[in-house]
This record gives sequence, structure tokens and C-alpha cells, in this order.
Amino acid sequence: MRLITHGGLVLLLALGGCLGRSAEGTVDGHCTDGEDNDNDNLIDCDDPGCGGDVACGGGDTSDTSESDTDTDTDTDTDTDTDTDADTDADADTDADADADSDADSDSDTDTDPGGCTAPTPDASWAGVIPRNLVITNNYTTSGGIAEVRRAALALSSGTSTTVSLTLSAVTVSTPGTNAMRSAWVQDADGAAEIALAIDGAITFAPGQRISGTVTRVTNDNGHPVISGLTATVASTDNFVSVPEVTGTALDASYDSEMVHAYGQITQVVGACGSVQCYQLTHGGQTLGLRAPSSVTYSLGDCVDLYAPPSTIGSQVAFEILNPGWSTVYGTAR
Repeated sequence: MRLITHGGLVLLLALGGCLGRSAEGTVDGHCTDGEDNDNDNLIDCDDPGCGGDVACGGGDTSDTSESDTDTDTDTDTDTDTDTDADTDADADTDADADADSDADSDSDTDTDPGGCTAPTPDASWAGVIPRNLVITNNYTTSGGIAEVRRAALALSSGTSTTVSLTLSAVTVSTPGTNAMRSAWVQDADGAAEIALAIDGAITFAPGQRISGTVTRVTNDNGHPVISGLTATVASTDNFVSVPEVTGTALDASYDSEMVHAYGQITQVVGACGSVQCYQLTHGGQTLGLRAPSSVTYSLGDCVDLYAPPSTIGSQVAFEILNPGWSTVYGTAR
């Protein structure tokens, strides 16, 4: 410091930085007052001394409210997610329990069609029908069977009458024991048995189509029979319709129609007239089964049938008039 006298006055000249002025940023408000508080030609935030002031972007700028919000959000989300997951897991457990229960119930029903499981398909056996001729869809053309059935069933039981009815290419589904005297024929309208008093001119075989004239019909206790016929074979090796009827309640509409079924002998009735009678249970349905003494079954036998049911009075039963129509493939006691 220098003292200068002028006109009796003493002047005090301050040299730069010598009056003890505070450095920028060391006093509150210096960094926003627009002054060069420490005379270094740098004002407010341009002065390095204000670098740590909040007004110049320094200091702790964290937002505690945002931190709280994040923490709360995370906590809520976790809680909701856990709750949903638990609920879903419970639902899955219930669904599994229901599915197991249903599957077990269905399985028991499906594998119990009368105590016998389904026979293993045989590549060659279909009763007396060549396997390659068997189909399951029905016939599509009419050949005169409806007229034959109508004429026979119009008679009193056990009676016959002469007729003149045309058959046109009806299919032989199966021969009887004597292939020159008996057979079963079908078309789109149904089926009928042929039972001739004497040997005819045809040796019947499955898959033949025959045409000719029916000269006599008989009502055999509700079962229509062609008892007089002149006919010729129009073609051979045609398909034979054999629908699957296991578990089906059979009625008179199935009379004489070749069908397939399997089931269990659940009762041995014994002699009934000239044949032996049994009870066959198939897929929950029960039907009578009649067989000659040359064909015998035991209680519990599993029987596979390719045979035509017959109407006997008001009842429908399988009549095994040809031993080749059935086979025993096992036993279920």
C-alpha cells in the first residue's frame, strides 16, 4: 500500500485484490449477483469458484421423491406378480385333477365292452367272407328286397305264398351251411334269407350278384324268407357291406343283414328247441345268440361274429346257422 498526499488529503489506493474481498463462490448469492466479486474479470458461473454452486449445475441434484417412487413401484409390481402366479398355479392343479379323473372314467368304459377287449384284426378272417371284399358303407342301389320283405311279412307267421317278384343284382353276403340251398342277400333297402326246399341251380358265394324271379315267400315267425327262386349269377367278387354294430341296440331293421360284432358270453341258457341258446353282451348291449349243437360256447368266452341277426317273434338274436360265422378269441372270467 502507498500513501499519496494531495492537497492535505491522504488517499488510500487499493491495488487489485488487496482489500480482502471474498473469492467468488465462497459467499451465498455471489454466483447469481452479476458481479465480479473477486476482481478476476470472471462473473458468476464463469468463475471457476462457482463450479460447485447449485445455481451453476454443481452440488447434489438427486430427487429423493423419484427414488421413493421407484422403490414403491418395484415393491407393488413384485407383490402383484407373485399373487397372480400363485393363483394360476392353483388353477393348473385343479385342471390336472379333473383331467385325470375324466381320463380314468373314460378308460374304464372304453375297455369294457362286455368283459372282452376288441379282437386283434385278422388280415384274412371275416367269417366266411373273403377279407378283401368287406366294406363298412351301405349299398346304394335297390334290387327288389323291399318288395320281398313286404310280401313275406304281410303273411301270418309260419305261412307261405306264391309270388312273382323281380330281383336285380342283389348281393350275396353269405351262404348258409348248404351253399346250394341257403344264402343271405342284400341291397340298399335291406336283406332277406334264401332257404330253398331243394337244391337250386346256384352255389352261393359271398360277393355274387344275382338276378332272377322270387316265386315263393315265407314268414318264419317274423323273419322274411325267400323259399322259391329262379336266378342266375350276374357277377362275382363284389364288395359285401358289413357294418360295425358292437354296442348298438339291434332291432328288426337289422334282420338278415350281415354285421360285425364282438362280445362276451355272459349266460349259458341251454337248449331252446333244436338249438342251444346263450346271452351275448357287447359294448353294454345284451342280445340272444342261438347256435346248433355243433357250435358251443362257454361262460366268459370272447366271441367275434360276422353274422346276420334274425327276428324271432318280437326278439332279435344272432343265429349261427353257419359255423364259420363266429370264432372264440379269448376268455374273460
